Amino acid sequence: MPVALMLAIGIVCAVEIFLRTRDPHSLIAYPELAASDDQTVTYVAAREFIATDSPADIALIGSSQMREGVWMPALIDDLRSQLGDVRVANYALRGARADAMEAVTQYLATHPRPPKLAVIGLSVRDLRGAEPDVTRMAVFWDFSRWTTELRAHGFDAAPALPVVIRNGLGKISYTLRYRDQIAMDLTRPLKPLGIDYRREGNPIIGETTFQLTGGRGLKTLEIARTRISMRRMLARARDSYAWAESPEPSPAMVQRLRSMLTALKERGIAVVIVEMGVAEPLQNDLIAADMATAFDNTVSRIASEEGVRFIPAEVQPFKLGEVHFSDLQHHNRPGAEIFGKWLAGEIVPIFKESLAGSYTRPPATGPASP
Repeated sequence: MPVALMLAIGIVCAVEIFLRTRDPHSLIAYPELAASDDQTVTYVAAREFIATDSPADIALIGSSQMREGVWMPALIDDLRSQLGDVRVANYALRGARADAMEAVTQYLATHPRPPKLAVIGLSVRDLRGAEPDVTRMAVFWDFSRWTTELRAHGFDAAPALPVVIRNGLGKISYTLRYRDQIAMDLTRPLKPLGIDYRREGNPIIGETTFQLTGGRGLKTLEIARTRISMRRMLARARDSYAWAESPEPSPAMVQRLRSMLTALKERGIAVVIVEMGVAEPLQNDLIAADMATAFDNTVSRIASEEGVRFIPAEVQPFKLGEVHFSDLQHHNRPGAEIFGKWLAGEIVPIFKESLAGSYTRPPATGPASP
């Protein structure tokens, strides 16, 4: 064999051996860059932390509204003070709708050690839009799962195949599996040229997210209104709500929600769905467009049919104003603290029941505690 080829094979083998001597957690990429550009890297991080540590006892699932909706250090302290040394992880994903939520839920539910409780943060936006984002969903798929999707949805699942192939090869090659962090390590010397991958706080392991850190976490919608008109903010928000379509939730997203609940139910995992509220100007806009009512009716009906507790925003015993939101859809840190403290109170009784093996499916809607 040519010497160059032998040398290349030797280098690849040496890199593989070196990577396998490192702590896998240090190889999981979680850069601040993902906040504005490649959000998919945080999807990969969720998958890798689940695979490396196994699912947490209490798994938070949702979009960026759940990701930023609770201040994880405070939530973990509240839960551990009442439940002991319990593991809590926020697996919520930026940009996720019910499709991506279903993908991470399936991944959690099929793990040999699934979570005991899944807390699903759901909002109107998460059930809008007809086309699933299969390339993001496929981050959590193996070949078997992809073929299931192919049979169910035909050619729509085809674009996900390259991602699924990389997932399979990543189980063999650490170089491929952890390529994002390796790329960051290799480009770190180029920081003077403007290439800078800074790691942000990771809510999966209980850290404070970039958006809730320091002065950034104290930004309010009131302050934002001094720089941009509410009319313009609402117009931007409408882009992610499929505003021109029917106010009824997308059948494709509703089907993903049902699939998510089925997967959890089959593994005996306790479930609670919590509506993630939005700032009042956007909520009024959604009410006027009949989207809010259609969402509540649809999720209440599905929750009733599946025997899952659904807690709409309107029955949550607190009122968040513009000082508790950093924008129309996301809590700032004070808002995240209030919401998280209430959420901990809802989680505790359900988790205690699941831990004791006495969990029974609750009434369809309403809070867990009096």
